[in-house]
Amino acid sequence: MNHPENEDPSEDLGIQTVSRSNATAQMLDGHIESPALTQWTESIGHTGDVQEITIENSEMAGATAGKLDAQLPDQVLLVMVGEERTAHLPDENEVVNQGDHVTIIGERDAVREAIEDLAG
Repeated sequence: MNHPENEDPSEDLGIQTVSRSNATAQMLDGHIESPALTQWTESIGHTGDVQEITIENSEMAGATAGKLDAQLPDQVLLVMVGEERTAHLPDENEVVNQGDHVTIIGERDAVREAIEDLAG
């Protein structure tokens, strides 16, 4: 979005926007407050990956977020449950059902393995 004043009306119409000024401010804030995490996320695509996946594996569905996270390969973390506006950090006792969206983060090869596990 080139003009920040157009952001709210566009979102009211259901159009997802990215404001250049907000993105720049968030990037600078990340470099100041959490430089290691920011550096790692900037390297995603080289060694790491972040993916939102739909749980399709019936054997993994119905598990709590804590148990599901423990079943994922080493070097992968379950970081969010839900999609778009409902995404949130899960409580370890939250049940994750078939069809739910989860976001995982980790080393690229481990994330690919986790995708296969979750897709069933």
